[in-house]
This record gives sequence, C-alpha cells and structure tokens, in this order.
Amino acid sequence: MDNTHFDSKAIFKTVCATFSIGIRSFKAGEPRAFLESIGLSMEKTGVMFSSGQIAHRKSDDFLARLEHIGILRKSGHPSNLGRKAYSCFGNYALIWPLRDPRGDVVNLFSFRFAVKSRPEEFLNTEGLYPQYPVPETRSLIVCGDILTAATVLEAEAAENRQAVVSLFNNELLDQHIGVLSEKALEEVIAIGCSDAVIEFLRGRFPRLALHVVNLPENETLNSLWVIHGRDKITGLVSGAQGTKNEAAETGGLVRVNEHKMLFRGDTADFFIMGNIGLEPSTLMLTLKIRYVTGQVSVHQIDLYSVKDRNAIAREAQQFGIHPNELEPDLMLLMNYAETEREQRLDTATSTKHRRIEPEISHTRHMELLAFLENRNLMQAIDEKLETGGIIGEAGTRLTTFIIAASYKHHNPLHLILQGGSGSGKTHLINTVAACIPEDRILNLTRLSSMSLYYLDSEEITDRLLIVQDLDGLNDESLYSLRELQSAKSISNFRPYKDRKSGDIKTGAKEVRGSFASLMATTHGEIYFDNFSRSVVLGVSEDAEQTRRITEYQNKKRAGIIDPDTEHEARRLLRELHHLLKPHEVINPYAHLLALPVGGMMLRRLNDQFLGFTEMVTLLHQYRREKDGRGRLITAKEDLRHAAELFFTAIFLKTDDLDSGLRQFFEQMKRYVREQCPANKFRQRDIRHALRYSKSHTQQFLHALREREYIRIVGGSANKGFIYEIDFFDDAEKLKQDIKNSLLRQIDEI
Repeated sequence: MDNTHFDSKAIFKTVCATFSIGIRSFKAGEPRAFLESIGLSMEKTGVMFSSGQIAHRKSDDFLARLEHIGILRKSGHPSNLGRKAYSCFGNYALIWPLRDPRGDVVNLFSFRFAVKSRPEEFLNTEGLYPQYPVPETRSLIVCGDILTAATVLEAEAAENRQAVVSLFNNELLDQHIGVLSEKALEEVIAIGCSDAVIEFLRGRFPRLALHVVNLPENETLNSLWVIHGRDKITGLVSGAQGTKNEAAETGGLVRVNEHKMLFRGDTADFFIMGNIGLEPSTLMLTLKIRYVTGQVSVHQIDLYSVKDRNAIAREAQQFGIHPNELEPDLMLLMNYAETEREQRLDTATSTKHRRIEPEISHTRHMELLAFLENRNLMQAIDEKLETGGIIGEAGTRLTTFIIAASYKHHNPLHLILQGGSGSGKTHLINTVAACIPEDRILNLTRLSSMSLYYLDSEEITDRLLIVQDLDGLNDESLYSLRELQSAKSISNFRPYKDRKSGDIKTGAKEVRGSFASLMATTHGEIYFDNFSRSVVLGVSEDAEQTRRITEYQNKKRAGIIDPDTEHEARRLLRELHHLLKPHEVINPYAHLLALPVGGMMLRRLNDQFLGFTEMVTLLHQYRREKDGRGRLITAKEDLRHAAELFFTAIFLKTDDLDSGLRQFFEQMKRYVREQCPANKFRQRDIRHALRYSKSHTQQFLHALREREYIRIVGGSANKGFIYEIDFFDDAEKLKQDIKNSLLRQIDEI
C-alpha cells in the first residue's frame, strides 16, 4: 500500500483524540494515580495515556497510517491471526504532544511510568513542548526535560510575558537554536539543564542574559513541587530572574565554561583559553581569535606588550581588517581582562579561609543550647564520644576532645597520644577530629622540612592540626612544629622574584598561627623536646580493652549498632562548636594550687594544667558567671573536672617510663607476682603470658634494663637470659597520690 498520500497531521490528530479519551477512561486508574503522585494534571500539561491497544481490531488502512507516523513498528514476527505483528510506541505510557510553529502535533513523548528500562522515548525529533513561543517572547524558560516543563506549567510559574520550552532530554536540536536566535529574546532561565547545555548557551548566545536555577542535590523541580508546592517553584524562577548578566549587557567578558571566556568585539570574537596570568607586571593569556571575515588564529600574548598587539594587527590586516579598527577591541579586551584578574584575586583572598557556618534551625539551636546548659556536661560529652565510636579509653577520650576544642582558646593545647602499632590511637584521634567542624581541621600525614614555612598564617590560625604519625616527621619538621607551638610564629629567609623589577631578592617569610594539635606516635623518648610542649596520654593496650573493641566491632558488623546513631552523636558535638564563643577566662583559684610533682617538666606542665582548666570553663560558658570585663570565671567544679581528667597526664610527664612501656611493666609485675615466686623469669615466659610479639618484648625488656628496673641474673644469649625485677615501683599508688593531692587542695579552697 502506498503511504505517501497519508496526511501525518490528521493521523496525529486522531491518535491524540484517542489518547485523550484513554486518560479519562475508567481503566486508566493507575496512570491517573501516578499523575496525582507527581502533582500533574491533564488540563494544565496536556498529558494523555496510551494503553498500547490503539491497533487492536483496527483496519489495515488505519494500521498503515499508524505505521506511517511511527506509532506502530513491524516486529518481524507473525501474529496469532496470521497478520503482521507490530510493536507499539508508548505501550502503557503517559503521552505528551509536541507541536510545530502552527500548533499542530508533529511528535509525541512517552513516559512508561511502570517500567525502569528506557521509560522515556520521543517518537521523532520534530516539534517543541508545550508549543513554539511567539516571536515577541522576551523571556524564555528552558527546561531540561518534558516533566520539568510540565511542572512549570502546572505550577503556573511562568509570567504572562514568559514562554516555556523543553529540550529533548537535555539535548538542543535545530528548533531550539531557532527559538533562541529570535531577535526579541533577551533572557533565558535554565531549569534542570546539563552543564554542557549551559556552556553551549553561554558561548553561542552571549547577548542573552542567562540565569540558571540551581536545584538541591538529588532533587528535581517536580520533587520540589510535590513537597513544597507553588511558592517554592515560583520562588526559584523569580529568584533566577533577579540575577543580571552584566557581561552580556555591557559587552564584557562572558564565561563560556570553566576554562574559556569570550569577548565579542566589532572586528572579531576573542576567546581567552584557560586562566589569565596573575603576575601584575604582565597580562599573559592564550587568545583564540575568530575574525568577522571567518579566519581563526591562536596566540600566546602579553596584552601589555605593544609588540604582541602589533603582531595581531598585522595578521588582521592580511584578513582585510585595518589595524585602527582592531586596536579599540584589543584595548577593551585588555581592560576586561584586568578586571577579571582583579576579581579572581579578590575572590581568592576573601574565600580561601572563610569559615563555613552550617545552617542550624531554631529548633536545633535550642537543642544544642540545652545540651551546653546541662549540669553534667562533661558526662554528657563523654557519653556522646562513646556513642560516636570511641570504646573504652574512659577519661582519655574526653581529655582528647577538650584539648582538640582548645583551638578556640587564645592559649591552645597540644596532645601527643602514645601507643603501639594497631592499638587504636589513630582511631581515637580521627573520631575526635570528626567531632570538630571540618573547616577547622588541618589533617597532615607527612611534613617536609619546609612545609610549615610556606603556609599562610590564616591557614593555621584557629585550627586543629592533626598529625597522624610523628614518626614520619624529620628533625627539621619537628623543630618548626614545636617553635610554632611555643612562639606561635616561625620565619625564614628565602629568595623571591621582585614583581616590579624582575630581580631575585632575599626576604623574610613569617608564619604566625595559634592552633591546637593532636599527634600520634609509637615512640616516646625520641621526641623529648616536642613532648615537653604537649600533653601526653597513652591508649589502653590491655586484654580487657581488646575484648571491648572486638565486641564492638562484631556488633557493628552484625547490624546491632546503628551507624546513623554514631554519625548523629558526632554531628551534635561538631555543631556545639558553633555555639561556643571564644572568651578570656580568669581563674581566681590558680594561685592556691600547686602540682604535687617536681623536676624540669613542672613549668610547662603547670601551664598546661591551667590551660586545660580554662578550657573546661570555656565549655561550661553557658553556666559560668562573668566579671566586669566580660571574662568567664572558673568555678571550683571546673578545677575538680580538670584534676580528675589531667592527673594521668601529670603522672606520665613525671614517670621514667612512657605510656606503652609503663603498661607492659605493670602487666609484667602482675605476672611475676602471681607466677614467679622467686622473682625470676625468661623472655619466653613473658611473651607467651602477655601475648606480645618477640620484637616488642625484646624492645621493652631492653628499655627496662637501661632504666634499671630489671636485670639479668643468669642464662645466656644462646639459651635465653634469666631476668628479675630490680625495682618494684608502685605506679598506681603514685597516680592516686597525685589525684588525691589535687582534689584535697581544691576541697580546702
């Protein structure tokens, strides 16, 4: 049968009439329910429904007409009745019509809402939805897809002088280019368009004011319509209208994409490829020139250089453009490029170290405030730390959190956490860091000898510095780190290029910064100078702590512990910092306390204890009084909290043994008392009983011999030495004495 005489528009008219009846049929309950769920109506969006039965019991002539416009497609297999078998476009789908400039339907869009594979399909590439805008349209809302355009229509977000048009699933076709090229059009509002489309619009139509509606992540315009209603949609559209594209209006630089800008002059289109050089004595850029005569050339030039500009002028003259015509364009381009460079520098300076303030609702603010006003705030924070994933380490985790929060204090604290490999020290530090605002964290895994000297002061001021492993730092790095901790500044002389003269000169580079720090190490005595400037704590490595950790890991993998609960606990502690304000603290009891220790460490240790006490007061700022100068006043309760938490750090600073060695020695003493009445033992006995590796056991026994805590009393290197404990100190009693002494002094105030 010859199909050339068929009238396609008449066939589309018949098909649309059938589909319009289909959406109103009592059998179309499911598609109507789906339309209701996405908030769209038949009346405003023109949606129809195809049940897939349009060819059922129809004449061969009608089937031929449907095949002619593409509704039916031959499947290649015979039907049960011996007739041709067809596949149907839009089988059980919602249908939207696309129209030509006269308003006739020339295309269909199907959305198969009940399937996941290829649910969307266009019949052909003709027409526009919902229709062609009138030539006088000044403002055009361009939507990335049909559903977005239908949502704009449903929400009545377009004003009287605005038109709506949908792309073909974020693809621009010739008919879209034609509409966008209309002379009367002045602005485009893009909704749900891809980055590629946005870049194309900016480059192809620089004269148009382009406004992009930014949708929240994982949201569509339709999902916002369903949840928030008309005000949200109209607000997004009108908000986009309020932004003006000054470059398009004034003929300045238009950013085509992240790496390309366009200036449209009278003689040529000038594309700046890449970024403009920041050196103020030159204006270096890569320039692609597309002359009005059609020729294209590329140059790397300095616009400040007369020689470079003359070279372009000579080239333009070969293409029939007089240098006097080109020079004004080059001068305008130079002015615009200078302005762009200055804006980049200003933006970089203003945003590089900007604090990120989260949006906290009033309800959430009151919840955080109630938490900070808790009478048992220290206990509440400690419980949140445990919920957040720090198992065991009672006292250590809370002390670590308080030291981490001291980045807000004018005299911040520093912590070195000791422990063997795999003991959990890094987990503790990283979990506490997750309870600090992310923009206040400076996380370092390695420092070269000069790294800190090249920081900007703003990069380190009021920050928490995380050093995952001190063992990765060389002597020069450790030196610069401890100087920053103590003096809050470091400086060095280095060569630099003078921007005006171009000469190489030598000058001082100073870095100033007040910061807190958390650092981990498997060693102790190696970093003596750094230890004296830091609070020192150790993680527990005993069998009971190991049991707690493994039990927690098992419960987490079994789904008994909810990860969301962990994340919420960390988020709460993180958001608390936005309510805590920096305050000067006055401690009226400082002169009445004396640390019950002596030695070289006392001076710095005393200052660290006082600073730690002030941090406890700072955390309680919503429950503390202020003096006439606005300073927080330390309460006796703060002294008690500080003493109970800090006494372990005091002991470790005065102990001959570092944290790991002390834990090993205490376990060894218990074993010898219980299993070795003669006070004699071999390395193998200790290794098997305490479950330490051979290398660790050797290392610890060697360290204890050097400190004269144990000695060799027999055996040989071949058969193994026999040891005995030469000095049974009572570390637990000493720790308790330190704690009791501090608490007694506080009680007597």
